[in-house]
Amino acid sequence: RVIVYMPDGSYLPFSRELRNYQYPHRIELLNREELVELAKASTTETVILTLVTSLKPGQHLRAICGASSWPVLGLTHDISAQEVYHELLLTLLGKPQKFDAFVCTSDAALKAISSLQKIAEKTVGFQTNIEKPIIPLGISPELSSSPKSTISDKKRKVITFLYLGRLSYTMKADLAPLISSISQSSLDKNKFKVILAGSVISPDEETVKRYSHYIREEKLDSIITIEENITDARRMELLSEADVLISPVDSFLETFGRVLLEAMAMGLPIIASDWSGYKELIEEGKNGFLIPTIMSKKAIEGVSLSTTLADRWSWYGEMSQCVIVDYDSLIEKMRYFLEAPSIIDTMGQEGRKKVESKFQWPIVIQAYQKECRRLCELSSFSAPIAQLIPYSYDLDKVFSHYPTSTINGDTIIRAKASGKKNIVPLKCLPPFFNSNELEIAFESISGGLSIHKMPFSEYKAMRYASYFLKQNMAEIIESEKVI
Repeated sequence: RVIVYMPDGSYLPFSRELRNYQYPHRIELLNREELVELAKASTTETVILTLVTSLKPGQHLRAICGASSWPVLGLTHDISAQEVYHELLLTLLGKPQKFDAFVCTSDAALKAISSLQKIAEKTVGFQTNIEKPIIPLGISPELSSSPKSTISDKKRKVITFLYLGRLSYTMKADLAPLISSISQSSLDKNKFKVILAGSVISPDEETVKRYSHYIREEKLDSIITIEENITDARRMELLSEADVLISPVDSFLETFGRVLLEAMAMGLPIIASDWSGYKELIEEGKNGFLIPTIMSKKAIEGVSLSTTLADRWSWYGEMSQCVIVDYDSLIEKMRYFLEAPSIIDTMGQEGRKKVESKFQWPIVIQAYQKECRRLCELSSFSAPIAQLIPYSYDLDKVFSHYPTSTINGDTIIRAKASGKKNIVPLKCLPPFFNSNELEIAFESISGGLSIHKMPFSEYKAMRYASYFLKQNMAEIIESEKVI
């Protein structure tokens, strides 16, 4: 059973999106009030998955639903983002339970989030014990169900090296050194081609233009091609047509390297940076090669000081420029495949075996199920600590002096005679209102009614009453008796 918390305003658009999912019937959309009822009635084991590098959303949801025994499970993505440290501080302030956890997609992610947690604990002045199991990302079994056809050495006259990922020096890899290294190399340029393919976002559009200009300037346009913002279909075509994947990443965003799995599933050997989670996917000389990387310590320490002063793209860009990839080594590994093309299929098959044994989604999902059961068992033996909600505050206590007066559940309102005719508000409903419920609410106040007597929860009744008064569809009266 998969339940997705859905604020009222997002319910309709998200429910429409569900039609595009492969198994929409497995997903239930519940709002806060429905989750509160679930927490009261449910006897089944329930785990809140935040799917982000923060426990905060789950901690908050658990507290407002009164579900103190529900474990919260986060998932590491980009740990270098400025917001991640702030989110971790808020996670600690929410006093995580002994049965809460972060899933780390790699050992590199585990070490990074653990170091970040120690820094955050020093800031808040207390320590916490957050579980950190390692569960990798996965890929669909269908991706490797049809083995990549092998090509004899005689037919493989031109070897295709594919770079696949964001075309971004700030968020993936600075590809300028790759272009210059190929230009300056003694590689036989009649025997290979390089395709640089991936998404381009606005901050990197000028960078990609400079790549293209550089390629033309070096007269490499017959060897190196750039494909921007490719479709999923084209992505699969490129993986099928390529011989070797190259991924000289230098970005701190990378904690795993899912594109490596996709390439391995399609039978491609890998040439990748010896960096973060990448090094955990490549067995040197077996399914690919790792290229040495160097980080400039003083430079990265200096960048650290601008954490909250730089914009996101400058921050990412400055960090990545502190990382050096050994492109001489990359060129030599390209030469290795050009001189011994028979190894391509052999290494590619080793990669496929690795993916099939460890990284297909059914295997990964079993690991998640096992972890969720473990956390639920841990929860059953733990006494929940008092739940804090440090992530929100009572707006009334902060802004109650703004208006002339206020209304509450005892306030009596009555529908105006002209209210039913005023269909403009109903046609322009805010997305967080339900039109059917609104009509029921309007009928209930036809003769005058205290707001708390409306056929809804007090919170929802107050929302609808405010709407009627705001749209001049109702009025405040002194008594429920019809005048």
